[in-house]
Amino acid sequence: MILEHDRALQELKRALDTAEKKEAILVRGHMNALKVQLSSMEADWKRRLETLAEESQRRREDEKATSSKHFQSDLDDLRHSLLTSFTEEKLNLEAERRKEAHALQARVSMLESLII
Repeated sequence: MILEHDRALQELKRALDTAEKKEAILVRGHMNALKVQLSSMEADWKRRLETLAEESQRRREDEKATSSKHFQSDLDDLRHSLLTSFTEEKLNLEAERRKEAHALQARVSMLESLII
């Protein structure tokens, strides 16, 4: 009877070892599947981060370009305003000079008429 118990115990040990080996194989398979899934998720997140970084860089470049365009537009407006102001001032000065020249010419004519 002890012999039968020993055999049964050995059989149970073998069955337990076999079950443990199968479980280890299943666990390794599951772990490998999880590692593959994790690697895939990591690669996906890296791609997303790279895409976000590229989009952010594009936005910054667009903002710089827009800012530069606004600055150039403001400079053009200022240049136009200055040219207009200078032109108006030049016309005013020329009108004053003509008036002064006309007044001087009138005085000269008056003086000439007195001399003659």
